[in-house]
Amino acid sequence: MTPNLLTNEMLSEKNVVSILVYLYVFGPKTRSEIYTQISTNPRMPKKLELLQNHGLIKNLDDVPGRKVITLTELGNKYASTLCNLEKMSGGSVEEFKWGVLKSMMDGAEKRAM
Repeated sequence: MTPNLLTNEMLSEKNVVSILVYLYVFGPKTRSEIYTQISTNPRMPKKLELLQNHGLIKNLDDVPGRKVITLTELGNKYASTLCNLEKMSGGSVEEFKWGVLKSMMDGAEKRAM
């Protein structure tokens, strides 16, 4: 039996690609912002832990009162590559971006009512 590829271990987890691309497109975010936009699945903290353990994300310590997550240099490389692969496959990172923005606007409208 051959050992599993490290990349496969990370990227085969549901929502991991979306987390990386979300942070790449929108910049550092809190855990709650990530959960709101990607998934509220109870396993999301484990997925963030997996990404952190593999050096793709880290906590920003310089934001007082907030636990903010950002991509590391390696995480930026992964996310950039994933965005390029998405484009080469005929997908659209822009559609993903506008879908997230629409979701954020819809949520703001509901809270305003």
